[in-house]
Amino acid sequence: MDEAETECRLALVENPSYPWALLAAASSIQVGSNSEHGKEKIELAKRAVALAPNSAEAHAVLAQIYGYGPEVYSELQQAGRLNPEELDVLPRLSTMLPSGQVMGGTALKPGEQIDPDSPDHETQRLFSIEPDFANAHVFFARRLSTYGRRERALAEYSEALRLEPDNAEIHFWLANESEGWNNRNLKLTELREAVRLSPDSFSYRESLVLCLESQRQFPEALEEARELVARHPRDWMASASLRQALDNQNDKVSSVAEIQRYIKAASVGLSEEQRVEAFYSDIVFLGGLLADIGQSEEAAKQFELVLHFHPDSFYVRNEYGNLLFDQKKYAEAAEQYSEAIRCDPEFPESHQNLADSFIKLNRLDAAISEYRQALELSPRESGARLGLARALSRKGLPEEAIAELKSGINENPDNARVHADLAYFLEEEKDVSSAVAEFRRALELDPNLRTAHNDLAWILATDPNLRNPAESLSHAEQAVKLLEMDPTPNSGSRAAFLDTLAEALLINSKPNEAWETEQKALASDPQNPQFRTRLERFRTAAANYSAHKK
Repeated sequence: MDEAETECRLALVENPSYPWALLAAASSIQVGSNSEHGKEKIELAKRAVALAPNSAEAHAVLAQIYGYGPEVYSELQQAGRLNPEELDVLPRLSTMLPSGQVMGGTALKPGEQIDPDSPDHETQRLFSIEPDFANAHVFFARRLSTYGRRERALAEYSEALRLEPDNAEIHFWLANESEGWNNRNLKLTELREAVRLSPDSFSYRESLVLCLESQRQFPEALEEARELVARHPRDWMASASLRQALDNQNDKVSSVAEIQRYIKAASVGLSEEQRVEAFYSDIVFLGGLLADIGQSEEAAKQFELVLHFHPDSFYVRNEYGNLLFDQKKYAEAAEQYSEAIRCDPEFPESHQNLADSFIKLNRLDAAISEYRQALELSPRESGARLGLARALSRKGLPEEAIAELKSGINENPDNARVHADLAYFLEEEKDVSSAVAEFRRALELDPNLRTAHNDLAWILATDPNLRNPAESLSHAEQAVKLLEMDPTPNSGSRAAFLDTLAEALLINSKPNEAWETEQKALASDPQNPQFRTRLERFRTAAANYSAHKK
């Protein structure tokens, strides 16, 4: 609870029936991710309106707290009736009118036609009250824009800004309008000006962050998101905005720090149970991020904390199982997956994950049973079908395994992934000619399957009977290109793809490039002994090539 909210609540204790104390308290509460805070804001504002039913300001504040929905229109309309001279209410009300109505809710007269080039009745009334009222020009501009009169709309906005150049809200309206005009530069310019004039406005700065991200100006977006959090440290949306900006930079470490900061800042005075209830999703997400950056023990603490209060959360059980599986704690992972299935037997992913654990524990019959259960729940789940085929093969049933994969193709003949899965299996079974055919079919259906490109490139580079240097290099380069487009590439995949590219470069008489590429592969996976062996081979080939050229 910040200082302003504390003061407002103290004032409310002293004057519980004073409407302005209620409105001040309602306005001071920061909602964040706590829905109960939002309900409290509305209830306080409604009490204020009940105590001051003839106050236009009270109705306007209640409308602002509602944020959206029919209640907003109703409260603004009441504010306009109580104080027709309250000009700031009218433009906002105008944006919410049902079709066929004009300002104030007055229906069009029979036979009356809308003239988009002229102000409607209420805007004319605004001009008559105060000809130089900037918001009246804004309302007219929005009406003109609605009917495609962009140049005239821009002229009205320009006039509004001439009258009130430091009105941040007008700059913000013009920014939003310019998006519909596909004028991205104008939008960005006006948002920057709105933020300059009103630096504490949450909506202005958040919109600026989103605009910068849409234009891929990520460093500036990150800077603005950090400023948003600095000014609104307990607001969930501010924190979420910064997390997205950090995600655009693939900075998971900073994302972890931001979530931890936000939860700490917004949970002051809460018990551990209350903190879990208030920040359930944030804590679970934090656990996943910690796992991604290798902080497995800290990740486990987050999952265990949530499960202490929510033992029947199938999703958290499944996520915790994934963490344990990645740590090669297969028996413990299987326990969590089993618990997830107990909580929700219809979740196919848990059945597949449990089957994968059983494979690692050499419990083939149990794995086959779980894979079949996963497929029964989700027949098009290619990963479960490939797992089932591998389990059947390990039991000495390769023909049944291939039949299982082909049944997936029969059900989905144009699904690239089922063809790729069959190709992976055939490659493992050393039937490389058939694997190549399936890889090519998969890539015909989906040219963006990077692992299929990589595996096909490897076969064409290393199999003496199928060697095709040019095609191998083409697929290897495409695999690496597709991987680099991934904002969060797996380091293991990067190493394997670079290793394949190095092999393809070597058979295309490019030993120096092959050596350099294999060095990058080894840097991504320094503990891989095969990469070290191949690096020496590539170094020797590069040296021989250089000596031969001399």
